[in-house]
This record gives sequence, structure tokens and C-alpha cells, in this order.
Amino acid sequence: MRWTKKHGLEAQIRFQPPADVQRKTTSQRRRWWNATKRLEEGVLLCLITFCDKKGTPVFFTVSKKNTDYQIGDSLITENGPVISAKFTTTTTVQDLIALAVSFQRANNLLVEFPGVIPTTFVPVLENLQELLVSRRSALLKWLLKPGLGFSSSIRPPVYARLPGFAFDLSPIISDPTISLHYKPGTNTARMEESLKHLTTLNEGQCKALLSGLSREFALIQGPPGTRKSYVGTQLVRILLTNRESAALGPIIVVCHTNHALDQFLEHLLTAGVKNMIRIGGNGTSSLLKSKNLRTISRQSLKSRPQAHTLSLAYKAKERGEHILLNHLKSASRIQNPDPN
Repeated sequence: MRWTKKHGLEAQIRFQPPADVQRKTTSQRRRWWNATKRLEEGVLLCLITFCDKKGTPVFFTVSKKNTDYQIGDSLITENGPVISAKFTTTTTVQDLIALAVSFQRANNLLVEFPGVIPTTFVPVLENLQELLVSRRSALLKWLLKPGLGFSSSIRPPVYARLPGFAFDLSPIISDPTISLHYKPGTNTARMEESLKHLTTLNEGQCKALLSGLSREFALIQGPPGTRKSYVGTQLVRILLTNRESAALGPIIVVCHTNHALDQFLEHLLTAGVKNMIRIGGNGTSSLLKSKNLRTISRQSLKSRPQAHTLSLAYKAKERGEHILLNHLKSASRIQNPDPN
């Protein structure tokens, strides 16, 4: 086991090589591991330790698939492949020591779950569990229980129900001299006709746009190529134009994949929306580099209290790392006792 600042606590698991690579040269093993989809980063692993005919499972995810023998232990080392893996649950010092002892005394079995990547679904499930317990979600009333009938009567957002409120639609109007406002629930059919003639939206897109503005919960769907992202971009532009009159806070954009998020944010940039922060990793868009949270936080000037708080946090983190490393060394001595 080891600790790295990038990945935190990791286990270095050495295992019997697959039959397909047992008689191959180093270069052949590298090509085989690079070509196969086995042990891809993020994949779920289960290490089962057997002691007195009792199996104890410990779950991990692959943190790094290393096929470079020049960078520490890797999948192509001569004395057996090694994979770096992260614990999927919080692990105490006692757990680490017990795990080290079991490694020394037991026969182990490593099981891979190909294609099962916990980071793609575990956060969603955990949040659903939290919502079920706390019941604090604004959308709970639209998540129907089995057996309940569906009602299409969805009210406008709270801010759109304020007396005298109407959406200013000027940012999507082709002619800047024309003023157009929309109050949800009034003259929807006439507004659809006006939007068809005054914007670049077609009939279906106009319906989708007005649905998104007039309902506090709206679903917009369609096959590829129907410009759903374009409708979403226009919705964001309208909301930003009306943020003061509606007293709106930040707009949160959530996408299923990093690629989809990058694409949508690029659409917003092209449409003139500049004030945004991209949260999360694995972004590949060169246009969004300056919008990444990490980049912005590094460039932002911090006040003296903020700098002091950060300094204390870093020192506490370093102390915790030092204590953990000492425990890991103790666990290593238990796993590999001095023969003398």
C-alpha cells in the first residue's frame, strides 16, 4: 500500500499474469496490455482473501493502468503484473493493518468487473438515497410513485409567478429593434407564431423553449440532429437576460458526459456567455481551459484570511499524510517481517 498526493491511499496489487501473456516478451506484454480493455482506469475490482475457508471481500477501483516498466511497478514487470487500485470505501488504520496481515497469511483471489465503473453511477445512487431520507429535493413532487397518475399541469417557476413578471425575449430575436415579452400561461399559441417569425427556431423548438420557460420542471427530448442543445443555449441566454428581474442565482448545467458538457459550454461561449466556471475533470476543450475551476482558483487573488485558512488546511493535510505514511510502514513490516 502507498499514499500519493494525486490519488490518495492506494493498494499495489500483484497478481498471477493471464495465460495469454505468461510466455510473452516484455514488448509483447506491453502491446497486449495496451490493446486489451482489461483493468482499464476506474473499473471495479474485488480482492477476496481466504482464511480458514472464509472469504473476505475488499472492493477497489483501478487508479492507474501502467505499462511502462521504467515507472515503478507495472503490468509488464518480470516478477508479475502490478495494478494500482483505490479503496471504494473509507478505510481505517485498523482496516489497513488487518488487510496487511491477511495478505501475508491467506490465499487471495482478484476479480475484475469489466465495464463496471462506479464513478459513473455511485454518486447518482448516493444522492438518490440522500433525497429519499431527507426529502429536500424541489423535484420530488414530479418523481411519481408507482400507481399514481401523471398530471401535465406543472406550474411556472416561482419567480415567473410573481405579479407583473414577464420574460424579456430580446436576446433571441433576430431584429434588435423589436421588443418581445412572454408571461407564462398567456397567449402561448400566439407567442409560438411570433417566435417562428422573429427567431431562428422552428415550430418544435419554439414549443420546447416556451415549455422550458413556463414550467418549473420540463423535459425536452428528440432524436439526434433536432438541435436540443441549441434550444438549451437560447434558454440560458433568456434566463441570464432576466436574472435581475427574476432574482436568479447561478445556473447549474449538468451533463451525462464530459464531452457533452464541453460541447454545451462551447455553444454558450459562441453565443456570448462568458461568465462561467467548469467544475470537474477530464475536460479536453481548448476553448474552456480558462474557465476550469482549477485555473480560475489559481489566478484569483486570495485575501489574507483566506490565505491563512488555506495554509492551516495544507499543514493539517500534511500532518495527516505523515501519520498515515507511518501506519503504512508499520503495516508493511507486518506484511513483510524481518527474517532476523
